[in-house]
Amino acid sequence: MAILVGVWLLGCTGKASTDPVSRASSCQDSPDRLASLAYTGSSLFVFRDGGLYADSSGGCVKVGAYFTPGFDTANYSRTGDSYFLKTSQGAFPLRDRYAESFQGHARLRDLFVHSMSDTDKIWTAMTLLSPSAPTVAEYVALRKCVLDGSCAFRDNRIDLVDDPIGTSGKVLEFVAVAPNRDAVTSKASIESSLSHFTMGDDLWFRARFLFSDSLPYSIADFESEWLLESPGPRIVFDNGALAIEDKFGSKPKFRQTNPVSMPRNRWVSIQAHLHFDTSAGSIELWQDGVKIIAATGPTIPVSFAIQTNIEIGITATDRACTVHMDDVEWSKTPFAP
Repeated sequence: MAILVGVWLLGCTGKASTDPVSRASSCQDSPDRLASLAYTGSSLFVFRDGGLYADSSGGCVKVGAYFTPGFDTANYSRTGDSYFLKTSQGAFPLRDRYAESFQGHARLRDLFVHSMSDTDKIWTAMTLLSPSAPTVAEYVALRKCVLDGSCAFRDNRIDLVDDPIGTSGKVLEFVAVAPNRDAVTSKASIESSLSHFTMGDDLWFRARFLFSDSLPYSIADFESEWLLESPGPRIVFDNGALAIEDKFGSKPKFRQTNPVSMPRNRWVSIQAHLHFDTSAGSIELWQDGVKIIAATGPTIPVSFAIQTNIEIGITATDRACTVHMDDVEWSKTPFAP
């Protein structure tokens, strides 16, 4: 029986604070303010009770929830320099370093964590958001039955296939159809919820991609699952060229000064380096070994965020497309040359 496939099943067990929040005429002046989030045309404020607050004619008022206080200690333990995810069946080790060439796997499901003994694996979920599975409940049910072998893919799919141009062995193929009015976007991606990057950490990521037709919007997301809308940076396309977008606040986008168009029908190496900081993070991106973006800006929404999820493949698209991927890896330290 799958135990960790879809770590969302574990839930966040932290309990909300019952301490009253000090009222103030301005959210900025409240002693309970933890952080400010700049949105286009407005600001929202994160308070210690986990709420989102905004200034209004009636003063500083709560408009929603951003996190559950205690999510870090409720869901993680630490021994020395190693972190563990708390589960109902014990502690499962997290991985700071990972590399996968997709060779030696007979089936897609062999990539995923299914039990507490699968500590050599890191993939915990896949997302198949599409017109035939347009809601969270529908695509969660779909991935569960696909991974346990009780159903087949519908429209969007992920497969272990032979390299389409014959230069490698097995690679991952992601296929997504265009969304319709019932699905705001389309996805065909795999995801790991077993990483742990915090303020001050570095994330080095690289993989090889092959694009044969239309480009998706995004191909790699680095998210914090315990915060509202799972914010974080992501690798995207902007007018056919790679860019990095912060999926939080006003969603700033870091573009190439001299955009290099993405080639088709050949393997392309894409590498990113992110230093996590709320204001002065490092944002670097390479295409085929050539640095195409070097910028400074926010890479984490709040100082207490934990970047937990790495999602890759077709992580969002507004059109039908096919993407192949191979040789994915990430680390807290730079890769060897």
